[in-house]
Order: sequence, then C-alpha cells, then structure tokens
Amino acid sequence: MPLLTTEIAQSLREAQGTDIVIPNIYTAIEAEAFAIEWDDTSKDNRLTSVAIPDSIVLIGDGAFARNQLTRIDISESVTTISDSSFQKNQLRSLSIPSGITFIDEESFEDNLLASLVIGENVTSIGGEALQGNRLKSITIPDSVAYIDHDAFDFDLLETVSISK
Repeated sequence: MPLLTTEIAQSLREAQGTDIVIPNIYTAIEAEAFAIEWDDTSKDNRLTSVAIPDSIVLIGDGAFARNQLTRIDISESVTTISDSSFQKNQLRSLSIPSGITFIDEESFEDNLLASLVIGENVTSIGGEALQGNRLKSITIPDSVAYIDHDAFDFDLLETVSISK
C-alpha cells in the first residue's frame, strides 16, 4: 500500500503551496501527514483546500488537523475518516461520499459546518465527530446504526432528516 508520508506531504506543500492535489499513486495518508503542530501560530503554511484522489482508501488520524481548509473533495474510494482527520479547520460545507462507512471520533470537530449530508453507506459516527460546528441541519441515512451520544451538538440542530 503506497503511503503518503509526512515527508511526502511536506514536499507537496513546497511544490503546490496551500491548495493541494494529492497524486493518485497513493492509497493511504499517514497519520498527521499534513497536520499543523499545536504550537505553530503561523498562518502561512496552512492548507486551504485539498483534493483527495480515487486511489486513497484510508485517511490517517489527524492527517489534515489544524489547517485552514475551507474545502475538501473526498473521493468515493475512501472508506474511513479516521480520528481527528479534519479537526480544527474552516470547513463550511461537506458532503460525506457514499464510500465512507465509518466517521471516527473528532473527525470534523471544530469547523464551521452549517449543514451536512452523510453518505448512504455510513454505519457509525464516533464521539465528538462533528462537535464545535454550526450545524443547523443534518441528513442521516438509515444505514447509520450507531451515533455516539456526543457526536454533534444536538441542541443546535433545526432539521434532522433520516433518508430512506
């Protein structure tokens, strides 16, 4: 499995800047590959967008944490969004593709999401996966068998729809 490592991620940042298109030669993204260190106060090197190709099936823990992503394109081939993958970014909208079956803990915590449509094959949403957002509406497919009690801020929601 060709792994996109932290070293390769750094090379992509140097070549592409803050808008990254990941080459389709990788099948997985290493944990913390594009993450910004907790104590890094610089805004210069933070990603603003990323395109994840069809070759990727796994996004590692914290892979894109603490950037300034406003937009991400996740391919249908991704099956798992790992723990804290996109935590502490600036995501405003998001569509979870149907290839994803599991959204892990804190995956999209502390973003700016106002609405969300979850893909039809998601079966589980982990703790704090969507906490700290501005979610007003969420569409949950009936395939979801488990939603952690603190997956998102239930009291802020205006619309919850279960798709069949």
